[in-house]
Amino acid sequence: MARAISPASVFADRPSSSSRVPVTCEPLESRRLLSAVIATTGETISTQAGQPFNGEIGIVTGLMRQKLRANINWGDGSQVTQGFFSKDASDNLHIGGSHIYNRGGTFTITVKLVRGTGRHRVVLAEFQSDTRVLETSVNLALNPRTPFSAVVGSFVTPPGGLDNAQVEIKWGDGQFSQGTLEPDAAGGEDIIGSHVYNRAGLYRITAVVTTGNEFSTTRVASVSSFVEVGQIIPTRP
Repeated sequence: MARAISPASVFADRPSSSSRVPVTCEPLESRRLLSAVIATTGETISTQAGQPFNGEIGIVTGLMRQKLRANINWGDGSQVTQGFFSKDASDNLHIGGSHIYNRGGTFTITVKLVRGTGRHRVVLAEFQSDTRVLETSVNLALNPRTPFSAVVGSFVTPPGGLDNAQVEIKWGDGQFSQGTLEPDAAGGEDIIGSHVYNRAGLYRITAVVTTGNEFSTTRVASVSSFVEVGQIIPTRP
C-alpha cells in the first residue's frame, strides 16, 4: 500500500529562505567569451590614392559570426563603414572592407567587432591595421606652348629612404625629362617636373622614381597622371 506524502515532508530538508545562498547567472554570451580566447591580427595594406581598395584587413579567432558587425574607421577622417566576413577551414573570421583614399600617406585602420545596438551594443574585440597609400596622381589643365613647372604626382617615402633617387618623367608627347622630389605635408614626396606642350590634346604623364646606382636600381614609385592641353584661341590684332 502506497504511503501518502505530505507537501510539508517534501520541503522539510530544504534550507529556509533566510539561509539560501544567492546565485548570480551570467548572460550566455559572457560565459562563452570567458571560455574563449579572442585573438586578432591586423594586416599591413598597400593601395593607391584615388583607386578603390577592396580586400582583407584583419583576422579574428574565438568569435562566432552570428549577428557580428565590423565597424571600420579608415583613419583618414571619412565615415565609419561596415566590413564583411569570410570564414576559413579553421573557423577563423577574415574581415574585409572597401574604401577609397583621396591622398597619399600612412593611415591607421581601427576595426571594432560589435554585437547589439544602442545601449545593448557590446564591443567584443578591437584591432588596428596600417595602411600605406603609396601613390597619388593629379590632373592638370595647361595651355600649349606655355612653359610650366608643377607637381605631377606624389608617393609615400619608403622605409629604406631615397638615397641616390632618380626621377624620370615621360610627358606622353614623345618627350621625357628628369624630375625632382620635395617633401610634402602628408609625410611623403612630391614629384615635380617642368615641360612645354606644343600641341593641344590629352596626354598621360608617367613618372618613375628609382634608387640605387648604375649597377643596380630599385623602382620606388610609378605614378601616372593626366594633363589636358587646351586650344590656343587666336586674338585679333
